[in-house]
Amino acid sequence: MIKVIKCINTQFPNRPDKICSAIVGRTATWYKEKLNRSDVVFIEKNTIEHSEWLNKNKIDKFPALLFYKDGKLKYSRAHIMAQAQIMEVIENL
Repeated sequence: MIKVIKCINTQFPNRPDKICSAIVGRTATWYKEKLNRSDVVFIEKNTIEHSEWLNKNKIDKFPALLFYKDGKLKYSRAHIMAQAQIMEVIENL
């Protein structure tokens, strides 16, 4: 199973977080509806509800994307990624 975790700052929302959310939302819809892949799960972690998790995982740059395969972190990136970049990472895990 592949988990893509989107980390955003909801305490101080900004344009990059909103853009990242839109891109990840489209990508999640693509995997679910067009590719019918249930092995790829998209999760959101934000600074209000998940501050302990973000601190524990040392996430201090937003937005950030973390890619896990079978429970192990395989790739992470701070800042916005295009849909094609996200899909390329997923397909190469």
